[in-house]
Amino acid sequence: SALRFVSDMANPGKKAQSWSGTLPEAKDFFIAGKLAMYLGTPQEFNEIKERNPHLNFAVSLLPQLKNASPITSGALFALASPKASAKQQQAWEFIIFLAGSKNSSEYGKAVNNVSLRRDVLPAYQADSIKSVFAKSVLNLKLWPNPDPKAAAKIFDRLIENASSGKLTIREALEKAKTELSEL
Repeated sequence: SALRFVSDMANPGKKAQSWSGTLPEAKDFFIAGKLAMYLGTPQEFNEIKERNPHLNFAVSLLPQLKNASPITSGALFALASPKASAKQQQAWEFIIFLAGSKNSSEYGKAVNNVSLRRDVLPAYQADSIKSVFAKSVLNLKLWPNPDPKAAAKIFDRLIENASSGKLTIREALEKAKTELSEL
């Protein structure tokens, strides 16, 4: 049903049609003041403000389905130490050091994001922007994605196949499932 909803937005034969491949990228369209809502990341907030200082916008939690458990998406990068490393103990000590609350918080600041550590999240409550992203962390659902660029192309083709009618919804989903499993 989610794919049908999204593909109907790109299907000129549907009343819900509101998107076309001829339109500018969503972020550029939003910055120009021609798009009502943009789903972005904390890192993009300052870029949007800088590119259009007159744009009046705010951030909010991701809209959710009625009566559903809240869910957000994101990316998580993990640190690891190879078993074959001659300095494995030192590597793990360094990883633990980096993942500590102070360093996690500082890293979040450095990359204009929020820490994923629950003990750091309350520190964002006074910031009207970061508090929204910190609250979203509590609803974060992740899936292993070994190749984000390839996966993004698969999802693009999925929507294109479904919205153009090249494939049925079921066929488009099966094709995407197969391609994703091959990553």
